Amino acid sequence: MINLFGLAIRHGLTADDLKATMFAYPTGISRELAVRRAYDGVDYYFCCDGCAEIFRPDPERYLAQIRDVVVCPGCLGEKPLAVTVSVEHSGRTVNFCGCPHCEEMFARNPDRLIARLAEW
Repeated sequence: MINLFGLAIRHGLTADDLKATMFAYPTGISRELAVRRAYDGVDYYFCCDGCAEIFRPDPERYLAQIRDVVVCPGCLGEKPLAVTVSVEHSGRTVNFCGCPHCEEMFARNPDRLIARLAEW
């Protein structure tokens, strides 16, 4: 997990997807209960007001730290894009942490794991 001064992230597939990342999910806070702040037309969610206030004065600083982070659909582990294994599925690139177990899980039920990422 990447911890950006308490801004715990746990969502995203690509840099574009990370624009809508969920900072609050690792703490177990639902989207409905998370603190929400808008930046550049996108809503971001945080575990508490304190983390949202740390983000507020310099959002680009924190977003830059996670731009190349992707989430493995198998284990939901975060990895820098450069160290992941990529697989094409239904016209999109899916990145894995690199362990064979996650790729095997994906091969058995790819649509379920892709949907799980969207819900995460």
